[in-house]
Amino acid sequence: MAGNNTKIVIKNLGMQIVQYCATFILGIVTSRIILLEYGSEINGLLSSINQFISYINLVELGLTSSAVYALYQPLANKDINLLNEVLSATNLYYRKTGYVFSVLILVLCVSYPLFTNASVITPFETAYLVLALGATGVINYFISAKYRILLIADQRQYVLAGIGVFSLVLNTCIVYIFGSVLHCHITTLRTICILTSLIPAIVITFYTRYLYKSIKFENKKVKADIIKNRYVVFVNEIAGNLHFGSPMVILTFIVDLLEVSVYSVFNVVCNGISSLLNSTIVPISATFGSLLAKKEYRLFQQIYSEFESVFYLMSAAIFAISYKILLPFVLLYTQGVYDVNYNRPLFISLMVGNMFVCNLYSPQAILVRATGFFKEIQPQTLIQAACTIALGIPLTYLWGINGVVVASICANTYRSVAMILFFNNKVQGVNSKNTLLYIVESVFVFLISIYLIDIIDNLSFLDCRKMMVWIMYSFRASVVSFGVAIAVLFVLHRKIIMSLINRFR
Repeated sequence: MAGNNTKIVIKNLGMQIVQYCATFILGIVTSRIILLEYGSEINGLLSSINQFISYINLVELGLTSSAVYALYQPLANKDINLLNEVLSATNLYYRKTGYVFSVLILVLCVSYPLFTNASVITPFETAYLVLALGATGVINYFISAKYRILLIADQRQYVLAGIGVFSLVLNTCIVYIFGSVLHCHITTLRTICILTSLIPAIVITFYTRYLYKSIKFENKKVKADIIKNRYVVFVNEIAGNLHFGSPMVILTFIVDLLEVSVYSVFNVVCNGISSLLNSTIVPISATFGSLLAKKEYRLFQQIYSEFESVFYLMSAAIFAISYKILLPFVLLYTQGVYDVNYNRPLFISLMVGNMFVCNLYSPQAILVRATGFFKEIQPQTLIQAACTIALGIPLTYLWGINGVVVASICANTYRSVAMILFFNNKVQGVNSKNTLLYIVESVFVFLISIYLIDIIDNLSFLDCRKMMVWIMYSFRASVVSFGVAIAVLFVLHRKIIMSLINRFR
């Protein structure tokens, strides 16, 4: 089994960051091809269908998070019998979930065309797109999911990240060749894209079977409660999906698909940034979970303190860069697309603000996975989702896509405060005063970075239609923002910096 050491953490983080960078960059490329080749309406339609499929994925019943947590102990103790019991239970539940998921995809296939108003595609073709996009989930549940959770729990996320990058490259090549070059119909394109899920699933299966010779997924003696908290996690994941997914659904019903496309284009960029930051959650939570399972509390306290301080400051620098460069990027990205206006300065400001607020509780989200406090934080997730929907519907009627983001900001502000207060002294070495201090420092880095970027380079003089101008401006903005963050780290947290440097030696 993989050892719990600094090299593995660095390897996991490095590959996760590579994967999320690839997701961001290649996602932008494929979305651009869809926009130019098929138009904003099809782009909005695909985004809407994917959002509904993400809701259907809730049938997973919180299995992944709870199964990964259940594997920490047997992996730490090298208890093969218990390991096989957990894996067998996981396999059984994933099969049942796959059947339910498949039935619900068929229901969505029939019902979705009845309430959409797409004008460039027939209802039959819309129904087929639902099936094609849903195929990824079917492949996951029946083939690769049980192997993925073992690799995650054993701190081998770098393997999954590498396979994920391959899948992204393959998907981009397919979209370019069959979409931009051969101009295939959107249904044909999405059918061929199923390969980007099937091939990686087969690779993961063979790799895991080869690596773990002693594992068994067919143990007939499976205890009913071997995977604890799965139903609690299920409720949490419903609430989380309602919170993050409801803006797309609300927009689908209240505004037209063109506005949904605007939201989805900005959301692709913002999700890419958020995913890059959240790439730390899975590998770090596995590391923290392993440390807590082994009761190495002093080492946990040291690593968590280092992680939290660096995470907040570096994320603040990234958000400052995003605030200055995203709108010019979207204008450059949507050149040649004239069916809807993508020049939305206020909207991009709200989106960056929402990312900033949501990011505040990311370290605490890692602690939830590491400690198994799924039930304890359940009220927070339910209130967050309720706030997003209760505010999102009226605000969208009043303010369009801006309104739904304001609702998310309110919900994320509540959740951040609640999570920080909940973990105050709940886990050894976790203190809300330290967290609040790091947050104040991150706000300082964010504001100072924006101020210095404006002094050095006035955005109003830039021609956003030129890629090289945007690249140079982005480079200067990045140097300024990261420079401020690193300076604050050295001035205020010199011991943490020296400790990190020693770890890398």
